[in-house]
Amino acid sequence: MKSPAFQFYPADYTSSQRVRLLTLEEEGAYINLLCSCWLHGSIPADPAMAARLVGKGCSATLATTVLTMFTPSSQAGRLVHERLERERLKQSDWREKSASGGRKSAELRKGASTTVQPPLANGINQKATLQSSVSSLQSSSTSLAPTHTASVPAAVVAEAPAADCPFPPEVARKQSARELEAESVWALYPKKKGKKDAMREILEAIRTVGIERIRERVQAYAVAVSRWPEDERKYVPDPVRWFKRGNYDDDPETWQRKSANGVPQLEARFDIF
Repeated sequence: MKSPAFQFYPADYTSSQRVRLLTLEEEGAYINLLCSCWLHGSIPADPAMAARLVGKGCSATLATTVLTMFTPSSQAGRLVHERLERERLKQSDWREKSASGGRKSAELRKGASTTVQPPLANGINQKATLQSSVSSLQSSSTSLAPTHTASVPAAVVAEAPAADCPFPPEVARKQSARELEAESVWALYPKKKGKKDAMREILEAIRTVGIERIRERVQAYAVAVSRWPEDERKYVPDPVRWFKRGNYDDDPETWQRKSANGVPQLEARFDIF
């Protein structure tokens, strides 16, 4: 079942450099295409078709600018949005965990309901006899215990959300603020490899120079890499090495590459939303 909605993070959206560089008209078309991309899985890569999808007088020129916010899909002629794909994966994982938990719970209930208590020698059910004895003892204890007038709050039973809930609750250990900062840095780095070890080095870098400095430098590096010639991007260092060696303190000029004609690559807009 497709989820009808995705989580929208106002802080990420409003702080995104890519979004802030859009005009008001471009931003409106961007939100429209985000919604279409979520509902249909992808959007047309052709600016004319994307403009028709937006409607409201959107031009192909405007659509061309907005489509730079998306990335190529595995399907020819289609684009996807990296952040939306992460949200899809997160919701899919949550639904699978919820379904697995539900199946295990059902199996446990089924096993408990089919358990038969053996009768005593005289034909009396053992479970019923034990329950009766326990109830009698509890009754005697209650009558001898002092009474309390203070009311005891009733237990609140949490009802499990529907399987297609678009806002899944936290199912794992809640991350600390520092870990969330490290996740945001990981999302910016242009190569995704060895996350466990890389996160350790990112956390150390944040502790050493601060989150603002790290975010700024990693984003600048990602911008530079995004403009490298295609055949040179395979040389991007693994993140664990890059952070461990403190390459975020390198001169940004060393991150620049030249195109085949020797002209320095122009900057590209790159951000987390």
